[in-house]
Amino acid sequence: APADFRTPVRSKTPALLISGMLDPVTPPEMSADLSRYLINSQLVSIANGSHGTGSPCIDRLIAQFVATAAKVDTACAA
Repeated sequence: APADFRTPVRSKTPALLISGMLDPVTPPEMSADLSRYLINSQLVSIANGSHGTGSPCIDRLIAQFVATAAKVDTACAA
């Protein structure tokens, strides 16, 4: 791997970071670390779930974010 392989990507592009309290792949602390480099990101932590789709809440958040590239109301994630 190149020497800079582990160097974090820095971007101003809007990003929606979805993690779950029960998510072994993308736990909330991992998303929080990543958000430091993605300055226009919004963190969403799913209280009793993971980052996967299939939930009406998650599907709505993703669709809303893709349509607007703006902050989304994450109340349903609780």
